[in-house]
Amino acid sequence: MNRMTLQHKLMAYVLNKEFEYMQTEIAKLMGVSQTTISKSVNEISKRLKTENLNSQLNIIRTALEKQGLKRLYF
Repeated sequence: MNRMTLQHKLMAYVLNKEFEYMQTEIAKLMGVSQTTISKSVNEISKRLKTENLNSQLNIIRTALEKQGLKRLYF
C-alpha cells in the first residue's frame, strides 16, 4: 500500500487509539512505515475535532471487528 486512503487512516486510528495496537504493529499490517501510521493517527485526531467522523468511525469499527480484530488488553 503506497498511499493511505481516508478509510485506511480511520482504521489506523481505531486500531491504535481504541483497540490499543502499537503503531509498529499497524504499520506491518498495512505495509507502511510507523511514521506514516503516526501521521495518519494524528491527522484523524485533529480532524475529529473539526469534522463529524463518528459515522465513518462506526463503520470502520464494525468492519475491523468482523475481521476478528478487537481491543488488546495488556
